[in-house]
Amino acid sequence: TCMIKIDSPVDNSKDFAAAIMHKIETEHIVAHSRWWFILHDVAFWSLWFLSALVGAFALSAIVFVLQSSSWQLYMITHDSFLSYATNTIPFLWLVLFLIMVMLAHVNLRHTPRGYRHSSLLLIVLNLAVTVFVAVIITAAGLGKFVDEEVGKHLPLYVPAMHKQELEWFKPEEGLVIGKVVYTDQTQQLFILEAPDTQDFDVDGHLLSNEEWQMLKVPSVRVRVIGVPETAPFVACIVLPVPPLGMAPLHLEYAERKLLEPRSIECRGVRPYDRFDQIKHW
Repeated sequence: TCMIKIDSPVDNSKDFAAAIMHKIETEHIVAHSRWWFILHDVAFWSLWFLSALVGAFALSAIVFVLQSSSWQLYMITHDSFLSYATNTIPFLWLVLFLIMVMLAHVNLRHTPRGYRHSSLLLIVLNLAVTVFVAVIITAAGLGKFVDEEVGKHLPLYVPAMHKQELEWFKPEEGLVIGKVVYTDQTQQLFILEAPDTQDFDVDGHLLSNEEWQMLKVPSVRVRVIGVPETAPFVACIVLPVPPLGMAPLHLEYAERKLLEPRSIECRGVRPYDRFDQIKHW
């Protein structure tokens, strides 16, 4: 009988143990208690929740700013849609939202079993939670609060209302915005409280009865398209200012179906001519 001798594997357990001890000594690895791991998990869950919450507030502010923008009238205040979009898109909130989504992704990956899932799945989960919370925040009206409070404390940030005023209060170009504080239809005159809190006289002899009825609504805010370099400022068109965060999807105006401008005085004025194009859309 022929016997084949098979060598038994070399027992290198001592070498393995030595390697482990060497790694512990050289990398200064310290054993942690069970509580350390619990606190570690709680910390990352807390950071994930905070990131998702801040991202939700940022998304709510984005929605508020976009809903406060009258994109239908961009031709009146801007030379192109690109320049309007550049001035309107809340890049601060957009960047903050993206940063918070990525931070939430990183934090979630460091939670128990978070490392087992794909990045795409975790990002989708983060977005779903963030959007859900943002819907609640937006419904509660906190988007406006965030926009205004950040505008008070961050000098470089322009809140939605102030941005609207910057776009529309340009008397030298035929644009005025403000709150109506006095009307006298008999004298064909009304007074606006301008963004600089000064009274601004407006000649309304070209306005319709419907527009005068709008002007008589207590404390109504309006946008006026008129003739520049006139004293008082001559109004051609009066448009209501919708509440912030509630801009209508479609422009509603009584003159939209008329084929002719209402006055020769207003012809040639750039904002009025632009509106004359818009009202036929």
